[in-house]
Amino acid sequence: MTPSTYSKAIDQIKAIPQKWQGHVLEFVRVLTGLPLDEAGLDQKVTVKGTYRDGTVELSESIHRRDGQSVIVTFLEDSDEVEDVDDLAWSELTDIIDDCKMSTGIKDLAAQHDHYIHGTPKREV
Repeated sequence: MTPSTYSKAIDQIKAIPQKWQGHVLEFVRVLTGLPLDEAGLDQKVTVKGTYRDGTVELSESIHRRDGQSVIVTFLEDSDEVEDVDDLAWSELTDIIDDCKMSTGIKDLAAQHDHYIHGTPKREV
């Protein structure tokens, strides 16, 4: 990621309403496979696993607080369950839908540099 792309990404994340920032952090964690830092430990996390001989075996390692409460949900058919990545994309789509607003500008996405930075419009 170039420095300018990184700066734009950070600025856009900062502009997300506070109530949604934890969801964005969790989404980034899922995409990168990184453990949550201490600030993110209160966020919900979904991990697939398998029940064998009275024990739940997780499909991936997670970093949480010792003694933290969990809820185990048994699924009827694992083939019908969405992947964690699918759930993360679905959650991000929901966040975007909740945050979108109508500007009345039909080419805003294609010409965002023009509207934000005043650059000449690009040919699309």
